[in-house]
Amino acid sequence: MKKKKIIVASLYNTKRYMLIIPVLSAVITYLKLQIPMCIKYGIDGIAFGDTSVIPNFLTKWFGITLLQNILVISIYLFFLYLCISGISYIRDNITSKFTLKVNYNIRMTIFKHIQNLEYESYYSYDKNEMLQRIRDDANIFSHFFQTSLNLILDSFFIVIYVIYQGMKLNTAITIYMIISVSVILLFGIWYFKKLGPKIGQMVKSNKEMLAKTTYCINNFKMIRMLNKQESEIEQYDTLNEVHVKDQRKFINLVLFHEIITDHIQYLASPIIFIIGGILVTKRKLKPRLSYCS
Repeated sequence: MKKKKIIVASLYNTKRYMLIIPVLSAVITYLKLQIPMCIKYGIDGIAFGDTSVIPNFLTKWFGITLLQNILVISIYLFFLYLCISGISYIRDNITSKFTLKVNYNIRMTIFKHIQNLEYESYYSYDKNEMLQRIRDDANIFSHFFQTSLNLILDSFFIVIYVIYQGMKLNTAITIYMIISVSVILLFGIWYFKKLGPKIGQMVKSNKEMLAKTTYCINNFKMIRMLNKQESEIEQYDTLNEVHVKDQRKFINLVLFHEIITDHIQYLASPIIFIIGGILVTKRKLKPRLSYCS
């Protein structure tokens, strides 16, 4: 079956999940990004007395004493954590239902496809491969949605929010952030294009090992009778080495992707620091005077 066809089939009757999950992800990301804002409220608003940075719905609860104002911010922060926990539980629950539905759709799609095969095609396929496809394809798709969907959505909304906030801070820093995100995105596209063939090689070598193992088990007596144990062991050893090499190539590709993306992220802080320092020296960006006193 073609990949596009099976992807479309896997998402059958999941529209409500695909609408709800992104909305909940956007809300969770927004609430998570309010936590560092609370720290800003505590430092700039309370410690340095610049209440203009604090939203009106919080300042109306402020009192005369510093302790009361800190308590207000702390209660708000605690409320944020409660909301994040509750909404995250709801999203994870819905995501689990979504992945189970995807798993169900994949299994049914492949099973129906097998039922509609022509006689020639049916007998040309390995029966063990059919069973493996029904199990593995469903698990692979559902595992992707279970582990990656929320991470992708969270990352997307964080980027959007950070770029929006950055534009209000400084254009030069925001441009750098857009460039770094674009590089990571393009590198990710390259990575997934390379990842497919590597996984295909591992599946093929693993299939050959499985076939050799099945053959030896089914023909155990004949192999012993012909005294071909050493030959079979050598053949399996060769297949095993090929499989290990394929695994190493896969692991090296994954590690290379992780190292590059991690280093791009690590470089963000010193580069932003350099840009900020240059802008401050040129008086195009002003630090808070209260921090310098």
